[in-house]
Amino acid sequence: MVVVRQWCTIFTNVSLPAFCCILNPPDAKTQLLASVMDALNRALVRFQPFIAWFQRVTHGWNWYRLAFLFIPAFIRGDLKFFSFYLPFIFGPLLKRVVDQFQAYHDKKDDVKVQLKISLEDYVSFTYSAIRDTIIVWIFLAFCYWNENDTRVLGNFYLSSFLVPMIRICFPGRTKGPLKNGTRMWDTTWGEVLAHVFIFAGLIASWKIQGMDQLFLGFLFLLAIPTIQDRFWWKPTQHFYLICAIMLVCLPFLSVGISSRFFPTYLEYFPKSFYRTLCIFANARPRVKDYYAVLGVSPDTDMKTIKRIFRQLSIELHPDKVGDDKEKLSKFHAIREASDMLTKKRAQYDKAIENQEQDEMAPRCEMFMYMMHMWIVYTLLDWVQVEDTTEASKKALKNYIMNERELDSRINLDAIGIGKEDEEGKNKLREIADKHEADLPVVQGRFIATGNREDIMAMRTLLRKQKVELKPFPEVKGKLVAVQQQVVIEPMEGEALNAMEDGYKGWTATVEAVDILTSSAKTVTLVVARHQSNLGLRHVLTFTENLGMEPEMGYSSSVTLAPPKGSSLSPVKAKIGWHLYPERSQVLVLGASDPSMGDKDMPKLSEEENFYSGYKLELWNDKTLVGYQRVYIYDSKTKSVILKRGLVETGGGDIEPGKTTYKIFPDQLLPQDRDSYTPNDLSSARGA
Repeated sequence: MVVVRQWCTIFTNVSLPAFCCILNPPDAKTQLLASVMDALNRALVRFQPFIAWFQRVTHGWNWYRLAFLFIPAFIRGDLKFFSFYLPFIFGPLLKRVVDQFQAYHDKKDDVKVQLKISLEDYVSFTYSAIRDTIIVWIFLAFCYWNENDTRVLGNFYLSSFLVPMIRICFPGRTKGPLKNGTRMWDTTWGEVLAHVFIFAGLIASWKIQGMDQLFLGFLFLLAIPTIQDRFWWKPTQHFYLICAIMLVCLPFLSVGISSRFFPTYLEYFPKSFYRTLCIFANARPRVKDYYAVLGVSPDTDMKTIKRIFRQLSIELHPDKVGDDKEKLSKFHAIREASDMLTKKRAQYDKAIENQEQDEMAPRCEMFMYMMHMWIVYTLLDWVQVEDTTEASKKALKNYIMNERELDSRINLDAIGIGKEDEEGKNKLREIADKHEADLPVVQGRFIATGNREDIMAMRTLLRKQKVELKPFPEVKGKLVAVQQQVVIEPMEGEALNAMEDGYKGWTATVEAVDILTSSAKTVTLVVARHQSNLGLRHVLTFTENLGMEPEMGYSSSVTLAPPKGSSLSPVKAKIGWHLYPERSQVLVLGASDPSMGDKDMPKLSEEENFYSGYKLELWNDKTLVGYQRVYIYDSKTKSVILKRGLVETGGGDIEPGKTTYKIFPDQLLPQDRDSYTPNDLSSARGA
């Protein structure tokens, strides 16, 4: 609509006046056209508030999908079967209610997981939830008044409301068992419960109804969307999966297609074929065996059937059996059987002869419709993925072609181009310009940073263009030590040594409250390094872990004692603010060991902060025991400060001298550091 409006504006204000100036005198038709276009432009301007309101009210509706369903149905005249299209309206209505609860639930405190919402937001949420719930009930009331078949709406209630609410109400995380130090799964309890519910629902519905509405609802509204989510970025594999499923289910699809488009072909399938389908579909023929009710065979003549009915009716007549409910029930059953076999025997015999066919035809037709919808939605998703892929590649191309410094936007060391290699940079720009389709699709959880596979894809592109690359900057070696840092501040009336490493080798006794356990602890360790930054900020690095995360402020203190034989006096300080005070925060790395990987493995870099933003992993043999991203790399001490506390997988203990490290880039477009470091502060003062 915006494009139409812009086109009308340009045509009315620019193209049309220029065209009119050529004509002399002005043509009446041209003036009329100009008036019409001007009126259309004004109408679109007035219509704009309605468009904005419509988009706001219908937020979350996939209108193009509904149009894809309803417009062809309207052309074919299928809208008279309104019950078939009810779910495609009912589902989005329920989704609106779920979205309201999701928005409400997202407003929670990240620490105590308590809802933090203002009274105004709460009133707004309550109003919206009540309004959307009323809309749902109005829709159901209309369906009841219009006498529509609403049996299938129960499936949409489960898929569009109950299962999403399960996912929302159980946000706690659960992790699977370790496999080589990596969790087999890491998800929420809501996701686990939803999968259990879907699996149990599939089994129960198949057991109760067989391949009928309830089972197909669980399959195509709950199970298959879960598959679609997993394969969304893999449309080709998803399509192959559908083809494989269609091949396995070809017997059901053949009956469904024949029933819908070629009914006469149903007679060509043998009875044994239908019986086999009934077994796999757990479908029991619903036609009563009236011959068995009367105790006769199907080839019994009419006279014998009437005689046996008279005998049984005399024995079971209500005047004779009185209030015996069992015999009264048998009497009604034999009368029903007699009516069918004496009045509609030919029709009944045909129904018995084709009862498996009559049972499977509607089920297979419904299955065929569901498979059709799966294919349609898969193709629509494929189009969306292709659009997203194209947009991502174009964005990466523009990112590379930007006039800013290339090394500030892309990890040149990772893709093998030196920061001073102007020829390599120009080649990279040329590849981005001429081979846009071959660029990787850069993704990310929150920010599009790319991953290791994207880096390798860029290296492959550069190799194809005969660009000489540096080795991939992945380094492996032994872990030397695990340390921890604290920031100290002088007590009131005291001063601290401003010299670099002024307290190196001193013994520090830390008395503090552990944030993790809320208990007071006392730990004595040796200071491995002291950074003073001209006396403005004092950072102590201990030779080992403190075994706690000390609380900051006057409640915690550090007593520094000089080495034996020193004439200096002990110093007492308080623990100050540290950006990352977690345990296992500082790791000292040993020299790179080519025997642990590629023979061309580079040595640990001598460049300060070369590995900032790289990923570091710790391994015991083939088991991953911990990982985190590097924040600061000190080339002098060959140590790294992690961006957060080390994430331990539970795969074993970290043992310096035995545990190995692996440090490598895993972001093609690295994130900027989100805070200042002591080096940044000192550089700023020097500037």
